[in-house]
Amino acid sequence: MKKIMIVILFFTSPLVMKAFDCADIKKNEHGSIVHRKYKFKTESGKLIKNQVKYKCVYTSLYIQKIMFDNYGKWDKVVDKTTNNEKLVWNNIQLFSDDTTKISIVAFGEEKVNMNYTSFMAYDNNNNDLLSDDSPYKSKLIEFFSKSIIKDDSRKNDFYKTYWLSMNPENWERIVYEKSKERYKDSIYKMNKTSKKCIKPNKKNDFQFITEEKFISVVEEDTVMSNQINFECVHTAFYTSKVMFDKFGKWDKVVYKNSNKPILIWTKKRLFDDINELFTIATDGLESADKTYTSFLAFDSSLNDLLESKSKYKKQLIAYMSELIKNNNPNKREFYESFWSTFYPERWAEIKLYQKRKKRFRNSDIRKKDN
Repeated sequence: MKKIMIVILFFTSPLVMKAFDCADIKKNEHGSIVHRKYKFKTESGKLIKNQVKYKCVYTSLYIQKIMFDNYGKWDKVVDKTTNNEKLVWNNIQLFSDDTTKISIVAFGEEKVNMNYTSFMAYDNNNNDLLSDDSPYKSKLIEFFSKSIIKDDSRKNDFYKTYWLSMNPENWERIVYEKSKERYKDSIYKMNKTSKKCIKPNKKNDFQFITEEKFISVVEEDTVMSNQINFECVHTAFYTSKVMFDKFGKWDKVVYKNSNKPILIWTKKRLFDDINELFTIATDGLESADKTYTSFLAFDSSLNDLLESKSKYKKQLIAYMSELIKNNNPNKREFYESFWSTFYPERWAEIKLYQKRKKRFRNSDIRKKDN
């Protein structure tokens, strides 16, 4: 009994457990290789139960990248709705000296103490090629082990394709962070101001104007545009509302961070004495620290009209400033159109609140009359 207790204490000791954590992880290396059971259902319904994991890797996407670099984009995705989607390449000839067609299922996971990349393999008859009696088991394990070591980190096409397919928001964030680092000593220095909002924020007005860079990804390219912010406003919807009141409903919508709509009015004539047709995109932010309403502007060729050298920059800022100051608060059609289009459940709550507020107000009036 004493010996058993000693064994248990040994394996649960924090010092011993720490030894299993990955330390000093480097590119093109992996730690221990683990063979385990994993339930995976193929199209035919058969379960492939064997999985090989390479632990302590620099990225959990190693095997996915290796397959992409050598055999192109995956054929299908399994478990995409989970946080551990699996990429499948069907009927690939992995070895030059063997014509057997092999299907590879690649996936991995990144944890605080350990990243792993892994794969499963089966042939055309759904035979598990990682079972103990498979002649391919050791060959496949060696193949991917050497591939991790030889991986060319300069090839980045996989990451672009992967994130745009699986999580465009994350790809946009990756591009933004890389670009921000690249340009941190030049254009990515945002215009900072020591000014603070003097509360309360006035309706139909703003306290000062700032400029910043708006970063977006268009067809895998990073696009940087200039954005004008009207700071300390009563509502972040001002630029959207005044454009709606003047030109009707927006023509297009794009999404910032995949969930926040940016409204776009295309080819609008803003000035009577200028034949140029303008495209205006509106946005805004309401937070505990600040509230601003903003816009971007482009010509018919999508040139940025808010850059420093633009001949229209001052005129466009003055134009939008006047629209905000002359906003008619009694015109409410924009809000109904916006909320019912993008957040119908929220719009239902707003209508219910307005109905109750009106009923209580009428009740108070009747009480006063009596």
